[in-house]
Amino acid sequence: MFKSKRAKILLSIFVVLILVGAGFATNAILNGTLSTFAANRDGGSRPSNKMGVGTITGNVTSNDGLSHDYTVFLLKKQVGGGYAGSGNIKTKGSYTFSNVATPATYRVMVYMSSDCAVGGGAGSPEVFLNAGRTETIKTLKLISLPYIKGQMTVNGKPPVKSTLNASPKISLKTNNITVASMSPDANGYYKFSCLAGGGNYNVSAAFNDNTQKPIAKYGAAYDVKLLSLPGSIIDFKF
Repeated sequence: MFKSKRAKILLSIFVVLILVGAGFATNAILNGTLSTFAANRDGGSRPSNKMGVGTITGNVTSNDGLSHDYTVFLLKKQVGGGYAGSGNIKTKGSYTFSNVATPATYRVMVYMSSDCAVGGGAGSPEVFLNAGRTETIKTLKLISLPYIKGQMTVNGKPPVKSTLNASPKISLKTNNITVASMSPDANGYYKFSCLAGGGNYNVSAAFNDNTQKPIAKYGAAYDVKLLSLPGSIIDFKF
């Protein structure tokens, strides 16, 4: 009889615990606080049905150590693959995307607003963003290539503004082969971009003095050895 009475007591306690647990679960469902969980790619867990916003931050730089203008694009992964743009930021280094829709997978693409960047840009790995979380993208480094640039003047003025009826021309050679040529702009400036680092170049300037009879021709040239970042500045003064 004692054992039977004890069994009844234990059974009653067990039933009460079940009822209490059911009550908590019902209340959680009614209040929207009960979520199912799915495994995240990084080994953790994430609410699979919790909507909200998060933040994605990062930094971008280049191998020449100079200040550049960058455009950072935020891309959201679509169901079935592919990405769709979710905004962009112009920056000189750091960036922050706030109020980013979650849960979702994102990546960023960065482009340098300069004369030359190998491949045009750089992309990050994917990150999964949860509501209320901040994900920091590893610093992205773009590769910049060196330049040769400068200004050409005649009697202290750009050729087109001088008293000479000049026909200015800047030429670039490597291995005794002309690889590029141009006329300086209205202020006498020129620039050869995206050149090979470590290369040897010869840059020359020439113009005609059409005020003389016969026409006089003037020129000068400089050698640039082992061109390195960020580049070389060569001015021609006649």
